[in-house]
Amino acid sequence: SYPAEQLRRVFFRGWTRKESYMKATGGGIASGVDTFAVSLAPDTPALLHADDGDLDWTMSNLPDIPDFSSALCVRPEITCVRYFMMSP
Repeated sequence: SYPAEQLRRVFFRGWTRKESYMKATGGGIASGVDTFAVSLAPDTPALLHADDGDLDWTMSNLPDIPDFSSALCVRPEITCVRYFMMSP
């Protein structure tokens, strides 16, 4: 449902969110990328479904940097993520 010019960005947003969850849970890619689902919408980085029923994870977007995508997945819930950016 996304325009063709956004598909690459949407793919990497989804993959980065999935990767952050797999790393947070310790299962890695061997745990299966199809065992859970994440939102692809830019303002809703929620974990939508997990086969094991464990949805007690907080997923947050990190700031957009041109040509990069990032996400943070932690437990328990966090209310604030602080970061800094270094200039080149």
